[in-house]
Amino acid sequence: MNGGKRPLGYTIIEVMIVLAVSGLMFVIAGNFISGKQAKTSFNSGSNEMASRVTDVIGQVNSGHYSDQAFTCVSSSDGSPPQIKANDANQSARSGKNFGCVFLGKLIHFKDGEPTKYEVFSLTGNRLKTGDKPAINLADVTPTIIKSNDGTFDLTLQQTVPQQLDVKAVKVDGRSASGFGFVQGLGTATVASDANYESGSQSIRMVYTTGVITSNTPSLSFGREATICLSDDTRWAVVTVTLSSATTKFYGDPLDTGGLCS
Repeated sequence: MNGGKRPLGYTIIEVMIVLAVSGLMFVIAGNFISGKQAKTSFNSGSNEMASRVTDVIGQVNSGHYSDQAFTCVSSSDGSPPQIKANDANQSARSGKNFGCVFLGKLIHFKDGEPTKYEVFSLTGNRLKTGDKPAINLADVTPTIIKSNDGTFDLTLQQTVPQQLDVKAVKVDGRSASGFGFVQGLGTATVASDANYESGSQSIRMVYTTGVITSNTPSLSFGREATICLSDDTRWAVVTVTLSSATTKFYGDPLDTGGLCS
């Protein structure tokens, strides 16, 4: 006979302490997992955006822009090319397009919609006024491939991967609303020169600073573009050159050297 009392179990206070500690551990674990998932999602979205831009570079390099048949009639007086959808009797004309030249693509970020952007396909005139070969971008008259009557449009409407926000777009450190790539009519004398010389084909970077409101955007030549992405907790900068797009991650927008402001 031991004379002692048998244990009657835990007290209410002890149970409450255990539950409180367990709950706190669950909250900490949940926040950790959620944070890891958010970081993974952010990194994945930023890298996917870089991959999409690299794809656009490759498409311009290869001259690929559409499998859809349309008619493009060029102008030799400086007017934009005229574009319309093909009818059943015009399928054989696809690819000839009466003096038009595939120029490239332009990635345009929508004003007031930080999670959306669009990719324009560009065409231009092969000849300038007087039926002479176009030798600079102004002569070509870069034109978005869509008809004025709305029956044909090659524009791709896109959403930024993982719904990330585009905080800033810059070309050579200057704020821009979009940038893209155009095929050259030859090799330029210097990077900032708008004139082309005869020689090997190459692509050039172009950009626009204003919101695009017409089919003939005003384009300037650039060398390097950056896209600042954020989920309001993490930051990333996609740096774009003529050959590729790469991503670098930051914990604070101030660390980006002004690329996110």
